[in-house]
Amino acid sequence: MVKERLVNVIFADDIRQEVGGKISIMGIYQTEMHLQAFPAVLPKFCAHISVYSPIDHPFSKLLIEVKRNGETIGTAEVTEDQLLSHPVDPPDEYSTRRTFHALMTFAPLQIGEPGTIWVDVATESESLTSNRLRMKQMTEDELASFGIPTS
Repeated sequence: MVKERLVNVIFADDIRQEVGGKISIMGIYQTEMHLQAFPAVLPKFCAHISVYSPIDHPFSKLLIEVKRNGETIGTAEVTEDQLLSHPVDPPDEYSTRRTFHALMTFAPLQIGEPGTIWVDVATESESLTSNRLRMKQMTEDELASFGIPTS
């Protein structure tokens, strides 16, 4: 196992590519997604995935899987050629890590029950697991605080 490899995910409602190499991320979820009821349908759900490795030990394989309650809902396989052509971030003599970014979009995302969403990444030598996003139903008090009528 290589020390200091990790994966981090920003879960959001929308991610857009902007002019000048920027991205805009809207509707960022922190640790919980609060839904009015289950089942639920989100028109769009995005995951901005960042995978980090020490610069002297680059990845040679990445298999990215987005999981919901243990079920794979999306995958992306990154080849060694793609990894080698991806620039070091930031590209200078002070760099200490190689960073690979991926964006996965689900439109729509069907959510049948409360649970958790996360990302697993299989590398050439290990498995990495990201931070998690819990999906839960709002309480009547939470609904009322947003002015949403309850039954």
